[in-house]
Amino acid sequence: MKAKFYLQLLVIITLLAAGCGKDTSNNPVETAVMFLGNKGAGSNYYNHKHIENTISSFQEAIATDLEGVAADIQMSLDGTLWMYSNTDLSNSCNKAHNCIINLHDADIEKRIICDSLKKDRVYKLSELIDIWNANTKGFILSLNLLSSKDIPSDSFDLYGGDESYMIKLSGSLIKLLTGNKHPASVIVETDNRTLKDRLSAKVIGVSYCLSSSEDFNTRIANCLAWGFNGFSVWTGTKNLSKDAIQSAKSQGLFVQVFIPSAEETLRDALNLNPTYILTNKVDAKAVLNVK
Repeated sequence: MKAKFYLQLLVIITLLAAGCGKDTSNNPVETAVMFLGNKGAGSNYYNHKHIENTISSFQEAIATDLEGVAADIQMSLDGTLWMYSNTDLSNSCNKAHNCIINLHDADIEKRIICDSLKKDRVYKLSELIDIWNANTKGFILSLNLLSSKDIPSDSFDLYGGDESYMIKLSGSLIKLLTGNKHPASVIVETDNRTLKDRLSAKVIGVSYCLSSSEDFNTRIANCLAWGFNGFSVWTGTKNLSKDAIQSAKSQGLFVQVFIPSAEETLRDALNLNPTYILTNKVDAKAVLNVK
């Protein structure tokens, strides 16, 4: 009897020891860093299923565990906001080189855009806003407003200059965002202080991300001086470090790092502990094993 008892006891101890030593290395690690899908589920170079800035691309990203998506925004002559990143429609199937900001809605609606074997159309921001409002849990919506840094300066002549264009764009954005379901989940990325001031006076809860090419410390100073909530930085930005990002955070600013896509650069970005990582890789969190 004693032998049987000791044998059972040995089995129990062995099982308990095995449980305590169980490998949990594959369990996702919790992180406060939030991940945003660039142009939806990635730029054309990375996404082989959907064209960037299209509804299907955004839906692919929203269906993952990413916290949000980022869209590139331009305005037509009619004041409609469209999601498109190129300075002109050179990737439309007919290779037309018209700038969106110099076209009317009726012209844009006719265009079919192509990338390799993929075809789609240009979408209005309002179409993504409808999906955003219908989403019960909500997701972060980051809007990168293209400006004279991105679009040839003479394209703004029909508006009386780039500043007049941005003022008109602010009015269109106010109409779209007023009364929406998740205003606190909106980030507007711009370098235009007039637009930021006009929008913040009308729409409560939106965060403003300074788009700048200055060094890291100058971006902090400008955000604090101009009333921006944070700024975006490329992984190769001068003075970028984990301590620098912590310094920005300690002053109440968020920091968005872009655009790591390979596992090594994603891991480097994560180690910086920014507020957001803008990525072309929709399975970034799975690759990094974080949640």
